[in-house]
Amino acid sequence: NQIHKLMGYEYLPIKYELCEVILCNVSDNIKNVGLTVMDGPFFSVMPFGKTGYHSITTVSRTPHCTSYSKLPPYDCQGLEIMDGHNEGCMHCKTYPKTAFTEMVQTAKKYLKDDIKIEYVKSLFTVKPIMKASEIDDSRPTIIKKYSESPDFYTVFSGKINTIYDLDSIL
Repeated sequence: NQIHKLMGYEYLPIKYELCEVILCNVSDNIKNVGLTVMDGPFFSVMPFGKTGYHSITTVSRTPHCTSYSKLPPYDCQGLEIMDGHNEGCMHCKTYPKTAFTEMVQTAKKYLKDDIKIEYVKSLFTVKPIMKASEIDDSRPTIIKKYSESPDFYTVFSGKINTIYDLDSIL
C-alpha cells in the first residue's frame, strides 16, 4: 500500500501486524531438529538458515499489535521513535518488550525438560495480511495489473506456489 500510495493506485484491504521472531540457542538434543505444533497453541522452533540459531514463534505471542490502517503503522506502541525508524522495523532501534518468556512457556508444555532454549535476539517486522483472512485464516493470492507502459503489477501472496501463477501471467 505504501507503493500504491506513491503511484496513486487503490489500497489493498490489508491489516498489519507488528511481529517478533526470536533467534535462540537450543540444547544439543534438538540442534538439528525443527519442530512445529499445529494443534492447539501453535508454536514453532526451527533452525534459522545457516546462522546456527533456531527461531521460535507462537500464534498468540508473535504478533505484538495489529493495525487496520490503510498504511502500516510505525508508532512502536507509543515508544520513542529513533533514527532509522522510517526504514521499517528491521532497521529500527526501538522495539517492544520481547515475548520470549511467554513463547518458551508455550513450547515447554510440549518439550522434554532436558531441552534448553536460550534467548539471543529478536527480529521485528510488519506483516501484511489480507483482512479477509480473519474469517477463515486463508492466505489468498492477489495478482493485479495496474498499468501498461510501464507494466505495473501487484503480487500479494502467502504461498510459494504463486510462482507458477506468475509464470503463466508474465
